[in-house]
Amino acid sequence: MKPTLTAVFVTVFAFTPIAYAQTEPTDVKAHFQNQARQFTEAFNRRDWSAFEKNYTEDAIIFETHWTAKGPQAITLNYRNGAEKADVTISITVNEAWRLGDTAWSANTWKALVRPKGKEVALTGHSLAVFQCHADQCLIAREAATQDPMPPDTP
Repeated sequence: MKPTLTAVFVTVFAFTPIAYAQTEPTDVKAHFQNQARQFTEAFNRRDWSAFEKNYTEDAIIFETHWTAKGPQAITLNYRNGAEKADVTISITVNEAWRLGDTAWSANTWKALVRPKGKEVALTGHSLAVFQCHADQCLIAREAATQDPMPPDTP
């Protein structure tokens, strides 16, 4: 290999990780906790347009009692649940990782559900997989489970 061509390859490959690393958030868990806060704020305000923007076009969500594909269908399922039982949610990011354009977060969620005026606290866990471009990450896949409901739940 010619010395000039070798120098070009070394220069490109030596600086690529540095340039790439600068586009990722330095504290991945804090980044996703902030994103979870924005997600829950949109849900709790019933701002379904903002809520829908959290998902990729081909996102798939596997919830305890339903599955949906695409941001519109996902949002419709959440919207229907929120309106039927006056639900508010919160999410805590327990762990978060990022490798290139893919990120994951393991979460604990809480919901206050008020069916027929009675308040019930529900909890569960989720694992979300994100597609990222620079510091913007959208949910591509999510699987969520719900802890057992209290025995006196309506």
